[in-house]
Amino acid sequence: MDYYDTPLAAIPRIVVLGVLVSLHSAVAFSQGLVGGSLVAMVLVIDLLFRNPPLESTPVAMAAVALVGLGWVLALLAVL
Repeated sequence: MDYYDTPLAAIPRIVVLGVLVSLHSAVAFSQGLVGGSLVAMVLVIDLLFRNPPLESTPVAMAAVALVGLGWVLALLAVL
């Protein structure tokens, strides 16, 4: 398995783990799902930005960072 195969396989497992945590009576389903999704998102961000699969130029990294910032701002605007 490649370095990226293990974390990519872990993403759905993390989300399912969040759903399983929500089976506890003290945790709502949406809270468990959001918690698992946030942990999975941190893993995706690590794979895309901290350890990208390809060598990137500074201009390409700036473009990716700008697009990511745009998504975060759009998400915050919706919330």
